[in-house]
Amino acid sequence: GKDSLEAQETPEGRIVGIYIRIMEGAMTFLREEYTICAVFCVFFGLTIMGLVSWGTHSTKQGVATAVAFWIGASTSMLCGFLGMMIATYSNARTTLSAVKKEDGYTKAFNVAFRGGSVMGYLLCSLGVLVLWILLTVYKMFF
Repeated sequence: GKDSLEAQETPEGRIVGIYIRIMEGAMTFLREEYTICAVFCVFFGLTIMGLVSWGTHSTKQGVATAVAFWIGASTSMLCGFLGMMIATYSNARTTLSAVKKEDGYTKAFNVAFRGGSVMGYLLCSLGVLVLWILLTVYKMFF
């Protein structure tokens, strides 16, 4: 109602309103993209499983390869989701920092740099962790 209109009349309120719209658009984009990716991954994983099983004459090898593909694809999609969340949130915080009169650009740079650092470390760590888990589990079976 009236409170939300008054909140949007301040620079911070407008920034938050824009952030919410960007977040909604990002979520819609990811939902559509991941729906298509999921269908592709199912069919491509089955193709990988069939071809590897046929080429190695080992169903176990084919299934293990397809599972590794599906885990990698899922990790990639999770990283994309987390990256989008961190990026949109960091962008809004960077903008809020930039509109401050005192040292705005310095604070904005620091916020953006930290947001990028968090995203980089998180995504790389997640990828390495999932790879380590997969290798550890596969080592038990092969």
